[in-house]
Amino acid sequence: MVDKIKDKLIQDGMYFVGLDIVGDRIMEINVFSPGALCQTEEIVKEDFSALIIKTLKKKNKIC
Repeated sequence: MVDKIKDKLIQDGMYFVGLDIVGDRIMEINVFSPGALCQTEEIVKEDFSALIIKTLKKKNKIC
């Protein structure tokens, strides 16, 4: 599903979003509150927060 919409998201400058998926349909694209990051980290036992912050800083040329 992501492959189908990723080019449009990137074109629109949306590089960190959350997708609400039900079955085989995208119900919502969350651009202000991607959400579920804490739950995902808990499930896969990985800390994505530091990597995301580092990537966003680099993308926006902060620091």
